[in-house]
Amino acid sequence: MIPIIQSSMKPLEDMDLPMMMERLLRLAVPNHLLWLIFFYWFFHSSLNFIAELLQFGDREFYRDWWNSETITYFWQNWNIPVHKWCLRHFYKPLLKSGVSKWLGQSAVFLASAFFHEVRCSALSRVKPD
Repeated sequence: MIPIIQSSMKPLEDMDLPMMMERLLRLAVPNHLLWLIFFYWFFHSSLNFIAELLQFGDREFYRDWWNSETITYFWQNWNIPVHKWCLRHFYKPLLKSGVSKWLGQSAVFLASAFFHEVRCSALSRVKPD
């Protein structure tokens, strides 16, 4: 991957769209492989290991999000702890206060996007040693 990334700098500087697309497509397969390895290591192995050590009863961190046919099914199944937290502490109180379902879903989505952005911007300010 590193040689492909290094050879991508010139097309990016020259704004050579066909070469940029070719380099991105060449990075797609190794990128997906690394993502799947990380997913298995973190969500399946590490979290279950920690759950075993802490004798945590609920080990359902994700469901079959890869079989999603709708975006709603995907968001409900790819990160169960975050989904349950948002449902319990944000979505249901909004509904009880008289907000419509659509507005409640939109508010939860926007709040999630905001917190992801804050987290990412905070991580980008951390300088490595």
